[in-house]
Amino acid sequence: MTATYDFTNKVALVTGASQGIGFSVAKGFAENGARVVLSEALLHKCGERIHLVNPAW
Repeated sequence: MTATYDFTNKVALVTGASQGIGFSVAKGFAENGARVVLSEALLHKCGERIHLVNPAW
């Protein structure tokens, strides 16, 4: 069973978002309509991933 959520017009802040669970959570929010802000201790890792989560950026 797959849960469906609508995060349209919502913003999600995800910490540890460049890899692993954080990246999966960020992608999940984006796939369900949220604008996602990635937070990571290593800034260059977020830059590499932002376009995978928010393709329009």
